Amino acid sequence: MRNRRLTEPGVVGSWVAMGDFDGYVHALSTQTGELAGRVSVGGGAMFAPVQTTSGGALVQAGDSSVVFIRLN
Repeated sequence: MRNRRLTEPGVVGSWVAMGDFDGYVHALSTQTGELAGRVSVGGGAMFAPVQTTSGGALVQAGDSSVVFIRLN
C-alpha cells in the first residue's frame, strides 16, 4: 500500500476500506490486516474519505462520481 496516497479509511463490519490515487478501493481485514480485495472504480484519484453504511462503503472518485461498494 506504500506510495498509493490513500484516503482516510472507513470501517465496514470486519473490513477497512480506503481509496487511492489511481482510483482503486482496497479492503483489508480488521482481524489480520491482510489485503482482502481491490476494485477499480475509475474516475481517477480519490481524495474524499470513505463513507460507511450498514451495507457497504460509498466512495467518491476523482471525476466526482459516487460509487457504492458492498463488502461481504
